Amino acid sequence: MRWMTVKQRESLNEFSYATYIYNIIVNDFLSRGGIVCELQDDEKLNTHTYGKRDTLYVVDAPDDNEIMMKLWYAVHLPKIIKQLNVEKIIYLNGLLGSHKMIRQPQIMMLFGMEYFINPKKATRWQQLSLKRIAQNVTNASLVFTYSASAIDTLGTILNVGLSAKIKTLQPVPHDSFKILSWEDKELTKEKFSKGCEYFLLKSSGDNIDEILIYLKAFSYFKKWQNSSMKLIMLMDVKIINNIVFKEMLDSYYFRDDIILFSELSRSEYHLLLASAYGFLMLTGRDSDLPYVFESLQCNTLVMTFDSPSIRELAKDAPYFIEGKSFSEIGQAMIDVYKSENMRLVHIRNGLHISSSFSYESNKNILMNWLQES
Repeated sequence: MRWMTVKQRESLNEFSYATYIYNIIVNDFLSRGGIVCELQDDEKLNTHTYGKRDTLYVVDAPDDNEIMMKLWYAVHLPKIIKQLNVEKIIYLNGLLGSHKMIRQPQIMMLFGMEYFINPKKATRWQQLSLKRIAQNVTNASLVFTYSASAIDTLGTILNVGLSAKIKTLQPVPHDSFKILSWEDKELTKEKFSKGCEYFLLKSSGDNIDEILIYLKAFSYFKKWQNSSMKLIMLMDVKIINNIVFKEMLDSYYFRDDIILFSELSRSEYHLLLASAYGFLMLTGRDSDLPYVFESLQCNTLVMTFDSPSIRELAKDAPYFIEGKSFSEIGQAMIDVYKSENMRLVHIRNGLHISSSFSYESNKNILMNWLQES
């Protein structure tokens, strides 16, 4: 079995829906004694010969300009598929080549409907994808995404027949994301937050102005409740090392209560998430749904912005923040701190939803789809 996954460069750095799907496929190949081979350039094509062992080739598609992308999909991709005798192509978050030069089954994963709603903020590959999506879906042997709400969004630019072709696969968390004992939570707090309670905040992390809003929101909370509560922020290392941000943080009144992390192992992240007083998932991206479901499975309150997909899949388990201003985010922190009963209701609702999760079942559904396509 020789499959190929196509993705955009740097697209799997975080645990998005794309990463979730990628990990399932990779782990399945490895569990059966297969090989995962990342192809970097043409020179390596002829050096990867593994006999009869199952091989998953991983290829980065260009995303720097439209001309190069079109050329790559029309000429370069069919060439390497032919050279490597690939049997199936899975597009994790790139374009689906609609040209007739590729005869093999082509599987298309769609995620992150934000750029369908606001194409002005789309990256180059997303803009090109928007132009060709109807043709691409038509030519795909399988198309899937994360929610019925996402399919509804796609339906605004596709005809009914095409949107009906798309399946849903919810990103159910791995079993390693579990509830911690009281003792383990206390040990985690001693290790990461000086023994104090903390809010864990996940943002898109690439904009200093956005980070400033969160610092103001935490100030809003701290001025209401002069407690030992900390704010642990998961951020891009480029922001942490940015001179402007460092100066901003140095002058921040509650700087001693801010803890920053840029890189964490999955096991460390699990400890932080499962021990948090509340998880502020503020990326505003549906593609980050795995973070929401991991929080529910860990018995941690998730606080996030409302979206049709989150509402559909998580129902009333999250505490939905009314707006994106610092006062609205800060008030949400106050509200959950002020009412422990309300916080526990949301946590219990999350546990009820996560009780039906089965990572193994979800994995088998996906792999069966891919095998049969």
